[in-house]
Amino acid sequence: MIYHSYFHDFYDHLPDIAILTHAQDVSWHMEPLLSYSVSFAVSNLDLLEVEKRGYSNLRVSWKNACPDWINTTISDRNSLKLEERYTRDAFLANFGSTSESRVEVPEILAQPCCSQFAVTKESIRSIPQEQYGHFIHWLETAAMNDAILGRTWEHMFQWLFAKKAVDCPVEWKAYCSMYHICFDSRMEYEEYMVLDSSRAELIDMLDVSIAKTAWHWMIGLRTEDLEKEIGVLSQRINVLKRAALIRGADEGNRKISKETLYLDEHS
Repeated sequence: MIYHSYFHDFYDHLPDIAILTHAQDVSWHMEPLLSYSVSFAVSNLDLLEVEKRGYSNLRVSWKNACPDWINTTISDRNSLKLEERYTRDAFLANFGSTSESRVEVPEILAQPCCSQFAVTKESIRSIPQEQYGHFIHWLETAAMNDAILGRTWEHMFQWLFAKKAVDCPVEWKAYCSMYHICFDSRMEYEEYMVLDSSRAELIDMLDVSIAKTAWHWMIGLRTEDLEKEIGVLSQRINVLKRAALIRGADEGNRKISKETLYLDEHS
């Protein structure tokens, strides 16, 4: 509601680029590579890249999102995707009656999660102002739980602004073009992700609950060993990230075309 109200009310007084986020800075909505931080992401965001694309999701990760997260033909309840069985109706209510070319509901809707994005003034104004009023009216009157309403829109902003049902840039390329975090290759990026995942698991094992501490004692797992292993992983992770940031500072290393941004190369 806040997003669409902003688009509607400030339609004639928009900045060149609008960045829309949740209220909190640090949360799981932003990835570890972005320090879990909206302020880190916004501070490092390449606005020229946003202008080139017109619409850019601030999150990059495909987890629980891409390439085919929402199937609009599914009507069964899914505990992880509560909104899936409602998304077809939401799409039709918001887009089906406004343009003949948009009546057919895409089978798949997908983009990185969480409704945090940057969008240009031109992209916002490519939609008639009264259409935002229509979206607001639907949000006010639809017979759905409020949480479901919000989550259906999480999967439709790419259709609204990018004019596509699936908007899933290749992760390691998106980090490079959007945030100037440029790994040397997909393989190096995947190495970073494996290391980071392993470190997260070890940190979770350091949970000091009584039950977990007792279990560690029973299997002979020492806190000192966990901390040492976390330190080793952190050192390698930091080396890779620093190198990626240094590489990303060179404009020549960031030259990824809009088309190749979506090509999943293995090199």
